[in-house]
Amino acid sequence: MSNAQTGANDLTDSAQLPRVELTNDVTLPDKQKLTSENAVFEGRDWQIKIRNDLLTRASLSSREAEQFAETLFHEVRHSEQTDDMLRYKEPTGWRFPLSDFKDDVVKMARANPLDARTVDGMAAKGY
Repeated sequence: MSNAQTGANDLTDSAQLPRVELTNDVTLPDKQKLTSENAVFEGRDWQIKIRNDLLTRASLSSREAEQFAETLFHEVRHSEQTDDMLRYKEPTGWRFPLSDFKDDVVKMARANPLDARTVDGMAAKGY
């Protein structure tokens, strides 16, 4: 998991995003465990939850390793989309209904507002 965390940190740092914490789904109630997807980004916790069986295998084939990297990139992209939405909305004082994002993530979004006239701003408006 530490190599995957390093990879996630590299992706978020290079995109100037808040770092996401990688964790597994072991602590989730059975009905919330991942079954059909390999991982999921949880915005409230700013975590990527990874299916535990992917992390406990003795080894991965080259294709499985490639798929894992693609999954990690895909979920980091979800964190980027969420960050864009926060950067677009939070500086205006608007709060996401029923959400409670981590304070450091919100502070980072407010400190770096997203201009609605930019491509990223227009995309965030449509999320």
